[in-house]
Amino acid sequence: MPMRVLGVRKAAALALAGEADAEWLVLRMEGRSVAVMPVLRRPGGLLLAAARHAFTSAEIESKKLEGVTEDLGLVGQVEVPGTLVDGSMAEVPLLLFDWPSALYKFLRVVTGDSWPPNLIRPRHGEVTDLTLDMDSLCDTARSWVEDGEMSLSEAYLTVLEGRAPTAEPAEMPPGGFPADLMNQLMDRMEQTAAAVAGIKDDLENVKQAASSSQQPPRAIGPALARAKALVGPAPRTTALPTMDRQEPAIPGAGTGLEAEEEDAGELGTEDLMRLALVNLLNKETKGKKKSSRTGLPLTQSASESEEEDPLRRLSGAKGTMLVERLRAAMEADPAAYSNAIENLAAQVLGESAPNQMTLERYVREELPMGNERSLGFAAWIMVRALTCMKSGHWEKGRLVLTLGLAAIEQYRLDNNWTAAWRLTQLSQPPFSEWRSREPYMGQLRADHAHSRLVHPTWAAAVVARLKDEEVAPTTALLEEEAEAAEPGQTRLHLN
Repeated sequence: MPMRVLGVRKAAALALAGEADAEWLVLRMEGRSVAVMPVLRRPGGLLLAAARHAFTSAEIESKKLEGVTEDLGLVGQVEVPGTLVDGSMAEVPLLLFDWPSALYKFLRVVTGDSWPPNLIRPRHGEVTDLTLDMDSLCDTARSWVEDGEMSLSEAYLTVLEGRAPTAEPAEMPPGGFPADLMNQLMDRMEQTAAAVAGIKDDLENVKQAASSSQQPPRAIGPALARAKALVGPAPRTTALPTMDRQEPAIPGAGTGLEAEEEDAGELGTEDLMRLALVNLLNKETKGKKKSSRTGLPLTQSASESEEEDPLRRLSGAKGTMLVERLRAAMEADPAAYSNAIENLAAQVLGESAPNQMTLERYVREELPMGNERSLGFAAWIMVRALTCMKSGHWEKGRLVLTLGLAAIEQYRLDNNWTAAWRLTQLSQPPFSEWRSREPYMGQLRADHAHSRLVHPTWAAAVVARLKDEEVAPTTALLEEEAEAAEPGQTRLHLN
């Protein structure tokens, strides 16, 4: 196996920071993998060091890691010297935290070079290729432990000072087995349970990867399903090469629409329009009244059904109306559409569900920024504000946005970003990563006609509106020329 679960016996013999054969471990959590270094040891636990950005501010304050532990304990934020590839020294921000043996099942020992992708490593700015000063790391950890703010400081100090805990006489349990043998059996059981848990995690990851590669992407969010049922499939655009693309099925989008499309078979647009007009005439002869609700309803019961208004499923037939209803729906329930966009970002990144860092990771790894420097600064301001808001720091996110406006004005005054960016108090955007992905821009344009953060049904409504805007000026011009023509005179239009 490329990675194996850290057992109790392996942890007891694990080399710590400062020793010659010290090794990095991997902390496996949902949606992320973090490189950690064991620094100190206590009975029943380890003191680990990780990159400062491994945990969010909300996780540190609440002392909770979702799906891992509800009692993270005190987390120390320190800086340790490190050497960059060019030989210069730099301060590297790190986190120090206690990790009990009951949570060893989340730690992995890496064999060979089988490191997981997108591993969170210590960094200085945007540079991750560096070497930490392990001796300074050990000294910093000892100083932090000696401060006594952590509840387990005494346990670490006991080991550091070489004071062995008072040995109690071995008791003979009623079953006749000595206590040390029982402890060994318990260690073996814990190690076996941790190994089984790790195997289950690996099998689940393999299943998810196989299903995501063989099955069409799953529809996400009720807002997407309802918009899909209302707007219809996305039309072809000139931005994509001519190819057949199968659109993913959206569960819960309304069975009436699928039944009508199956019955329609291979009907063309003209046949569909005739069928729609016939149905409308039938409804009028029966005296049925249509609702006059405005906006884009988010539930099937809140608007006319597909049978009452079959033109609604013809993408582009009413572009102006569709965009207006989409806008009204977004204003009525903005959270549903924001969640839908985050789900789309998580789907691109291969995450099972979005988290606080999903959008920032999407901007860093997937947004086709290239060499657009000003656009990169603006995007980084927005995504850092969103990360703060997702972490619960709304006022801090508001501050990032307002400072961003000030920075943009400063940029216009100076015509450069040197002083303007310092106003934001933010780290530098990942320009090197963006530039490295510039060669893939052509393929991205060939594969996608619209942003991956926009559902095809929303794009279909916008395209339909654009088509309406292209037709309207032509119609108005024809009417003006017809009015200006003399009676009995016909104008010839050459296109």
